[in-house]
Formats: sequence, C-alpha cells, structure tokens
Amino acid sequence: MKQRITVEQLMELTEEQRANLRKWWQPQLFDVITTMDEDTTSFHETNTFCVTSIEDGLLIDVRFDAILFKEDSLPLLSTGQCIDYLGDILISLKLDTCGWVIESKGMITRKCDSCGTEEKFECTDERSYYEEPIDALWELIKENK
Repeated sequence: MKQRITVEQLMELTEEQRANLRKWWQPQLFDVITTMDEDTTSFHETNTFCVTSIEDGLLIDVRFDAILFKEDSLPLLSTGQCIDYLGDILISLKLDTCGWVIESKGMITRKCDSCGTEEKFECTDERSYYEEPIDALWELIKENK
C-alpha cells in the first residue's frame, strides 16, 4: 500500500495551493519532504529528505548533512496528514468492491477501477473510487485546497 503522495503529485498543485499547504504544514520529526531544484522551479525525487532534527526552525536530515528551510520545502503527505489537512471536507474513506471510496461535500463522481465506468451528479456528498487511499485523499486536496 502506498504510504505517501509522490513528488509528481505535489507538482500538480498550483503555486497558490503550494503556499496554502506550506502555511498549514508544521514540520515534525520524520516528515518526508522535498525541496525545490536549484536550477528550476520544480521538485525532484533526488531532493527528498527525512526530517531527523528541527533546530531553530531549520529542518535537518543528518543522513545527508542537509539543512533545509520550511519556506523552500513541502511535505510528501502521509495518509494521516492528508486527513488532517482536509479537515471537515472529508466525510469518509472506506474500501468498496470497486476500490477505495472517498466521500466529501460537493459533486459526486463515481469511477470503478475494475470496469472503468464513471458517472457524475450533484449531491451533498461526493463519492469517488481509487486504487490507493492516499490517491483518493490527494485528489480531494487538489480539488478543495
């Protein structure tokens, strides 16, 4: 089971969404983070670190002798962090016969991974199917945060 979002998924966010995520995020020990590539405005797998120490607001990965700044970094969110970030937008996340089902406030989208059918309609709850729970949560973050 996939434990975190990927760098590629993080790149799907707009600059405004990245700023919102950075503002919400309070770095914790063992957070997995990525930093901007020095030559571009993108993130890369090679710039991925694990916060092993936090000193005076600096994020440190002792494995690579890396000292990082929160304002240059973003977390590769875990399932739990995604749930925390979504707050009251998320209604439920459960395993169904077609995959992981996420329900939230808004428009309903149903997509079955096994048969590929998809239907959309307005409702007080939104329901979508995904192979991995983290991917279901990530889609909801992209649409709402």
